[in-house]
Amino acid sequence: MDILTKQPTILWVDDDVDDLMMIGHVLHDMGQKVNVMEAGNGKEALELLQELHDQEQSPCLIVLDLNMPGMDGKQALQYIRSQNHFKTIPLVVFTTSDREADIAFCKQFNVPLFTKPIDYKSLKKTMGNILGFCKSLEPLNIENQ
Repeated sequence: MDILTKQPTILWVDDDVDDLMMIGHVLHDMGQKVNVMEAGNGKEALELLQELHDQEQSPCLIVLDLNMPGMDGKQALQYIRSQNHFKTIPLVVFTTSDREADIAFCKQFNVPLFTKPIDYKSLKKTMGNILGFCKSLEPLNIENQ
């Protein structure tokens, strides 16, 4: 059975279920037709990526939190970028961290870092920017969001 639907799929990796729920609300409000696969840590994300790869499928985008239990986002990012069959998938980091060390880490891998906003309007704008990395989605007019 195929994992992916006909809609573009984003692999969203975050251990905070409240954040995942809020992202779902934002995507709905924005009218985005996208399948979101969720993973609670880096290990789960890598298992999903491998399963997709085995089915000759891949997400249009990976959104990765840095601070998670078990395999964190930094470890997952390093692994993903070291694998030929995963390293071309667009990836962004979406985290609460704004530490210089985390920003430098992401720059090392040429991965944009977005800091999680605290209000809904800012979250919608940030989501519009993040979704722009998924080439399978229609461009968004985030000014009117």
